[in-house]
Amino acid sequence: MIISASRRTDIPALYGPWLLNRARQGHCLKVNPFNPSQTKQVSLRPQDVTAMVLWTKNPRPFVHGLEALQDMGLRLLMLHTLNGYPRMLEPGVPPLARRLDTFAGVSRLLGPDKLRWRYDPILIGDATPPKHHVRSFSRICRELNGMTRHVIVSWYTPYAKAEKRLAGLNRARGIRIWDSGRQTLSMRELAPELAAIAGDNGMAITSCAMGEDLDGTGVAPGPCIDPDWIREAFDLEVPRTKDPGQRNKCRCVPSEDIGAYDTCVLGCAYCYGTSSRRAALRAKKNHDPVGPGLHPRAQEARTTLPLLDIT
Repeated sequence: MIISASRRTDIPALYGPWLLNRARQGHCLKVNPFNPSQTKQVSLRPQDVTAMVLWTKNPRPFVHGLEALQDMGLRLLMLHTLNGYPRMLEPGVPPLARRLDTFAGVSRLLGPDKLRWRYDPILIGDATPPKHHVRSFSRICRELNGMTRHVIVSWYTPYAKAEKRLAGLNRARGIRIWDSGRQTLSMRELAPELAAIAGDNGMAITSCAMGEDLDGTGVAPGPCIDPDWIREAFDLEVPRTKDPGQRNKCRCVPSEDIGAYDTCVLGCAYCYGTSSRRAALRAKKNHDPVGPGLHPRAQEARTTLPLLDIT
């Protein structure tokens, strides 16, 4: 079993003590985001966990937690997102220079083969045209040279939650995101440049959930939760089936995601995991670091809701 922590929220940045407590207890509860009356107990015991994949924009608050999880015998991989966007698009993350320093520390701790960089999502608009991405990607690549072997890129997907926030940003600040046709044209022009920059810095480059959209650009489609990565990192084989709970173009293998939507307070304008900052702040305020799960229903689930086997 692979643990995903998490596509739905930033656990290392915001909920590290909870993850440590649950690992010490040996299990946590996940709540079905589409039917909160359904919960599932997920083992976090090292003998049951093939690997734990941590998704984060800022693991700095959890660096000592990484060491503790490893001491428990858990096998860790990290997907670390670094975009270099203007603060208005990512108001809750530290400055890029600080995050680059954090990346270096995590690379020393886990090793460059267990840490992958995500440049995701690529959002093209008036404030972030293709030239911005060439400069930003090139700078980050140079800084991370030798600290990771792999970068994953993905273009922005227009989820309704994000579209509403970006439209509000346009009204308030005049920050316009380009239409889908112009985005697609720019994507195919930009991808070969990113591939060349990655190669010059010793990194393989793949895309996330892009299917064949980038054929011929030098950016091949690939998984984020990657069976080859797990084999190379830990000499373990996992089934190479597609995760049925993910988007059609996603190539990830199945995992148990233990996060919860509407719990991330970083406030990224393009985020698909948060419907409103108010809901996320309420969830964070009411969070119990020794509770069984991140979802608000998890406390109640401990005593009143049935444990059902959900995906």
